[in-house]
Amino acid sequence: MREWSEGDMKKLRAFAKSKVSARVAASKLGRSPGAVRYKAMMEGVSFRSINRKK
Repeated sequence: MREWSEGDMKKLRAFAKSKVSARVAASKLGRSPGAVRYKAMMEGVSFRSINRKK
C-alpha cells in the first residue's frame, strides 16, 4: 500500500472532472478500483458510474 501523492490527487480530481470511470482512473493511476473509489469518497470526489455489458 503506497501513499497518495499530491500529483495522484490532482490526477484523481481531473479524471473525475472529465467523467472518466473509477475503473479507468484506477488503471491509469496504477491502483485498484476499490482504492480509487474509497479515496474519492474520502475526499468528496465523485466518479460517474458506467454500466457496460460484458
